[in-house]
Amino acid sequence: VGMQVAGHNLRLRLVELLQAARHRCQGRTRRLALQIANVLAEEDLPPDRKRNRVFLVCTEGEQRLSRRAHRCFLQQDGERSEAARAANWEFMGHGYLQGPMHNVTDQRQAIRDTIEVIRSFTGKAPRGWESPGLTETYDTIDILHEEGIEYVADWVLDDQPVKIRTSKGQIVSVTYTLEVTDITMLALQHHSADALFRRGASQFDRLYEESETITRVMAISVHPYITGVAHRIVCHEKLYQHIRARPGVLLWTGEQILDWYLTRHS
Repeated sequence: VGMQVAGHNLRLRLVELLQAARHRCQGRTRRLALQIANVLAEEDLPPDRKRNRVFLVCTEGEQRLSRRAHRCFLQQDGERSEAARAANWEFMGHGYLQGPMHNVTDQRQAIRDTIEVIRSFTGKAPRGWESPGLTETYDTIDILHEEGIEYVADWVLDDQPVKIRTSKGQIVSVTYTLEVTDITMLALQHHSADALFRRGASQFDRLYEESETITRVMAISVHPYITGVAHRIVCHEKLYQHIRARPGVLLWTGEQILDWYLTRHS
């Protein structure tokens, strides 16, 4: 109990120091201080809710999502990883250690290690991959295909999946976004929290209208340490309510989108 109280008081003190420090910092250092403060502050939530707000919103209505995973995430965030596995979320590769692919000494081994970690945790190899920071070298896409990855989310190409040629066959690029993502809107562009809903709803409404004649795919990218804080999660929840209210919309994982695409472009 004494250790728990001490830890609680230490976290509160760290939050105070970081929040104060951010006013004396600029740019990336300021954003980092604020993000760490947000994460530490959320540790005081009950065990079944701390930093799980994004999970709770996204699992409403038995929705399945794709969750990016690397070794450190699975080992250090076991509680949430187990909850995502129990909810039948898809786990896709995101690097063995968090870091850009062009800094990885042996890409093939890192990709193999990532696949094996996810296989051992979920019981099956991942079908999808998103490199940390969407980074690739000229060899990454070829190695991913050779190691059994079927789709990637690194190439922000279109509002539909497309096939990409590799040195030994084709791999599918599944739609991803650099616009409807909390890192871009909140951490980089410094918009207010309601931008999550306004931009997301505007993107969805346009794609929904275009889908009258041709199917569109909309990606939404969120991170628990950004969107999951209390004053922002309501905007994320509101966006999903807006999307679910329209008929004919399917909320799919990356592998479900892949299978749909392949059945029509085999």
